[in-house]
Amino acid sequence: MRRPNFLVILVDDLRYDEFGAAGHPYMKTPHIDRLAREGLFFERAFHTTPICSPNRASIVTGQYASRHGIIDNVARDAMSYRLPNYHIELQSLGYLTAHIGKWHMGNDGMPRPGYDLWVSYDGHGRIVNPRLNHDGKYVDHVGYITDLMNSLAVEFIARKRDRPWSLFLAHKAVHPDAYQAADGTLDMRGFGGYVAAERHRDLYPKAVFPRKPNMLSLAEVAKAKPAWAEAFKLKANERSRAILSAIGAGTQEEIRQRARMMAAVDEGVGTILDALERGGQLDDTLILFLSDNGYFFGEHGLGPERRFA
Repeated sequence: MRRPNFLVILVDDLRYDEFGAAGHPYMKTPHIDRLAREGLFFERAFHTTPICSPNRASIVTGQYASRHGIIDNVARDAMSYRLPNYHIELQSLGYLTAHIGKWHMGNDGMPRPGYDLWVSYDGHGRIVNPRLNHDGKYVDHVGYITDLMNSLAVEFIARKRDRPWSLFLAHKAVHPDAYQAADGTLDMRGFGGYVAAERHRDLYPKAVFPRKPNMLSLAEVAKAKPAWAEAFKLKANERSRAILSAIGAGTQEEIRQRARMMAAVDEGVGTILDALERGGQLDDTLILFLSDNGYFFGEHGLGPERRFA
């Protein structure tokens, strides 16, 4: 019996409903929708620790954060080299393994154990003209990072080989492009930090993400849930508001920008499926499409106060 290939496609900060098959009101994602249509769609799956670093560690280890030790987004570089990553086990079984994209368990982009091929970047990287680490060597690239990641993934899949493979493709999208300097200032790129590929920047003009009944003001939530009032106060200081402003997704334009960024992700899924079909590998490949966590758009007063402007 032929052993299957494994392909994990991880999108950064994508909500449960931010693709077509999940019910997004206007986003078009035909290739991602194909995965849902032809495969299994897990409508009630959830993450036990829905923030970036802990959940990424849980995905590659199959363990709770209390077990693997990555409990927050603080840079835990040394610990991230010691994770019992499933790719280490696959290597011992003769698999060719690859990581392409965001790591974000520790801030350095150097190779981690378990991978025959490694392409990543420091921290959150850059959306345009990124500096990528190829197997331990940093290389400056020209282009849009989602397109670059998709091309590298297709190149890996198309290689001729006589053994099964496992690819972990971790996109930067739909995380915004915002950098925090040592003095706390933020370097913003694009609207709210979100930057779509040039060819997609005119998508969804004036499209509206409908307001849901649980999208309440902070005052409304605090009145119904007094225990949350203290947490909301932490968001009120100037430094917190600057950071939240950089990474927020509360306005209609920011929601549209996220949808535009997903267009390149969906195109990449299409080119990957084409590559698998051309190589006769599609039926032998298990594909898992998921996110590490998702943003609030104002539900329960969470997310930026300036939502739906």
